[in-house]
Amino acid sequence: GHSWAKECALTVIRGPASKHSPRHIQTLLGAAKNTRLLKSIPQKAMLRWMQWADLAICAGGNTLFELACTGTPSISIASEPFEEETVLRMQKLGVCLGIPFHRKVSEKKLSSHIKTMRDYSIRRSQSITGKELVDGKGVERIVTRILTIV
Repeated sequence: GHSWAKECALTVIRGPASKHSPRHIQTLLGAAKNTRLLKSIPQKAMLRWMQWADLAICAGGNTLFELACTGTPSISIASEPFEEETVLRMQKLGVCLGIPFHRKVSEKKLSSHIKTMRDYSIRRSQSITGKELVDGKGVERIVTRILTIV
């Protein structure tokens, strides 16, 4: 098992497209004692879980932006080749720690990032930066820009 997992309360939320079984996830987590496994939860519940978390681990899609908007620090793993650019750009901007796309996620890299994220100042910085960059007002800005063109 992973020593970091023994110290944490873990909640794993699988999306509707998740290919991982609960047994597979439990095997990956090893000796984690306080683990909840959830699947396809409603949006409002997801928001509450994001706000609850000290750290989220996610892929490089929409969830990464949602976590940034809620100020939830994250480690983002590019789960598809096309997500790598987003993950690495968000890392460069200070929103997350990123792991590039590989068929098999490096446990060494993930453990290293988790150890790094124990530092509260790093999580706090990601939280502030995420909320500044992804403020939830993008639709209004786009509508305003479109209406000023017409």
